[in-house]
Amino acid sequence: MAQRLAADADAVASASGCAARVPAQKLLDDVIAFQDRVPQRYREQLTSSANYLVSRIPECLPPTQGHGKHKGHKKNHKKHDEND
Repeated sequence: MAQRLAADADAVASASGCAARVPAQKLLDDVIAFQDRVPQRYREQLTSSANYLVSRIPECLPPTQGHGKHKGHKKNHKKHDEND
């Protein structure tokens, strides 16, 4: 249990920015899964700390689909006659 939680914590520490959210969530999930094996006096602080860690890491935004200005868009420019 301790080795797994330590490995989870190392994975969080080695990631940067929003990429750390997935390993942080795994750490929280493992903390919850191992709660019955953690001494009572450490459970609340360990769970609270793991929750806080996940809450502090932003979610990654989904990649954009290239909807930038003028991509794949052809304008149909017609000159209007003044008599129209």
